[in-house]
Amino acid sequence: MYQWNKHESCSQLQQNNFLQLALTIFFKNDLNAILQKHDIVPGKSYLTMSITTSIYNDIRAMPEVVCSSNQLTEIRLCLNTSTTLEFINCTTQAVGQGSKYKTSVDYIL
Repeated sequence: MYQWNKHESCSQLQQNNFLQLALTIFFKNDLNAILQKHDIVPGKSYLTMSITTSIYNDIRAMPEVVCSSNQLTEIRLCLNTSTTLEFINCTTQAVGQGSKYKTSVDYIL
């Protein structure tokens, strides 16, 4: 319910529809598979720019990469708030320690 309470004000969807959409997006856009397709695999370090560009090449929108202590901790995908719910560029592409575009971060699964 945390995600619903945090983001529902942006969405025009009812709670069950919001959660169903979140799960659909999660399973339809396998970020680990997208990264692997671009030769980004767990256990190595990569520039955050390489990670965001690889995802952009598949979904056509810039994700937000969250790092902590030079480790990749989260990848966020942003959607518009209209009824079409399309991917849009996130307003920031890198957040947290080690998130600068030219900084290497560890990708650990």
